[in-house]
Amino acid sequence: MRGDVPAVLKMMKSEHKLDARNFDRHRRDALVMERLTSSEHIVSMYGFCGNSVLTEYAGRTLKEFLFEPTEEELHLERYARDTTIGRLQLALDVVRGVESLHEIPDGPIIHADIQSQQFLFDPIKGVKFNDFNRCRFIPQHKVSGAQCKIKIPSAPGRYRSPEEYKRGDLTEKLDIFSLAHVLYSILVGVEPWGDIDKKAFVNKVTNREKPSIPTKFTSPGSPDADFANLVLKCYEYYADKRISARELAQS
Repeated sequence: MRGDVPAVLKMMKSEHKLDARNFDRHRRDALVMERLTSSEHIVSMYGFCGNSVLTEYAGRTLKEFLFEPTEEELHLERYARDTTIGRLQLALDVVRGVESLHEIPDGPIIHADIQSQQFLFDPIKGVKFNDFNRCRFIPQHKVSGAQCKIKIPSAPGRYRSPEEYKRGDLTEKLDIFSLAHVLYSILVGVEPWGDIDKKAFVNKVTNREKPSIPTKFTSPGSPDADFANLVLKCYEYYADKRISARELAQS
């Protein structure tokens, strides 16, 4: 590596246990980056050892860019969140990152923790998908070859899908529901349902509520109307009816 190329050394926080569970989480994180190294929408890995991984520097989190932009970021052209084109470019980069994960040969791989802080933003490189330590590699049935469904023991986060909160069978479509929250923030400029507590957030999801999208984005003739409609498709309650990452990227 050239000395002028920045890199990031990700290390496990000292308060975490040095145990098999955490080692496996970091192994999965590195393995996904290694398998998807050809994707320009995934953070590139340079090396991995134990609970540490060396990656490219890909900017700061998308969450910081959306809600705490720097003075320089307020004047971007290609990725300006206050323009329709800028919002669409941000959304497309995000979706293509998820598509890379779901459409990998012998996949899909489930991220299982999609939030705006799991994407990194750089004004030149755009948005890159990051942090795969909660991911799940989906097995196939030994006889039929069909994709198996899985279960995840707990769903502690706010951005989980209805089927996760209900401890149901899971597919990669759980990522699409979580992705809806990220796309909503790109479109509207605020967090879905604001700063309500987690219990209220979970109740809204399990009760089939969707965060309200202002009419200026949804009304006929609005340049954002198609984008808003895709966000609503991601919020589909039933996983088997939910749009796929590939369909999103091609829309």
